[in-house]
Amino acid sequence: MSDKKQDSGFEWIRHLTGPVGALVICIAGIYYLGSWIDKMSDRHFAAIDQMVQDSKEDKEIIRKQQNQAMKNQTELTTSMKDLADQMEKIKECCKNNQ
Repeated sequence: MSDKKQDSGFEWIRHLTGPVGALVICIAGIYYLGSWIDKMSDRHFAAIDQMVQDSKEDKEIIRKQQNQAMKNQTELTTSMKDLADQMEKIKECCKNNQ
């Protein structure tokens, strides 16, 4: 009887270290690990979504800037052609006056 009473104080260790206890500990560990992985993956995908959104916004800004630069270049080319035409007229006028 005294052996049984002594063993009852450490009975919980036998339950934890037995095959069923190990299975319970493994299942609890897998559940904890799964919930942690789920939380980390949600954070990771949220960060990726934010980067994609920022990239789209940046691309839109760059596209607008490129369109404006192209418009400015076209206007400058037109102005330069007009200036070249005026310079030719001035040269002709100067030649005729001499």
